[in-house]
Amino acid sequence: MAAERIAIIVKEIKYWKEHRLLPETYCDYLLALYTNGEAFSEEVNNKGQWTLRIVIHLILSLLMVPFSLLVLYSTEFDSFLQLGILLLFFSYLIWITNYFRKNGHPYLHVPLIAGLLVMLLLTTFSANLILKSDLLQIMVLIGNFIYWLLISKQRKIKFLQITSVLAITFTLIYAGFINL
Repeated sequence: MAAERIAIIVKEIKYWKEHRLLPETYCDYLLALYTNGEAFSEEVNNKGQWTLRIVIHLILSLLMVPFSLLVLYSTEFDSFLQLGILLLFFSYLIWITNYFRKNGHPYLHVPLIAGLLVMLLLTTFSANLILKSDLLQIMVLIGNFIYWLLISKQRKIKFLQITSVLAITFTLIYAGFINL
């Protein structure tokens, strides 16, 4: 009977830890207390597998930008098929960003920045499909860079903030040179 109670308590503590109902250190302490330190050997194996999954997602996130450029500039696909592929890449990057944000992953900025770059490609390509106008392209670029600035202030990513301000500045200088 005592073993069943301990198993139920351990299961509840793992649930609390997984859903962040208690701080992780408290849960680790309680698990060590109730299992005499045996629960941590199982978690180490799971963390090893988890790390491989995260590395795969990070590599795929980094590869989405060159794949997007490849789809746009090196293929003879129909424009709407290219747009669909870019939307698929962007959806994947949004999903990974939300997944990393929910789990508090330290490399959240990698899929976030890749997603912002793919969004930049997606919106400029879409604007070019709708109307081939320099004014529209400039407005889309500035809109994207303002969005980057807002995201960087919200997430407190300093280098993205600097990049967005520089990009807005260079885009406005470019717009001045082409006499819009």
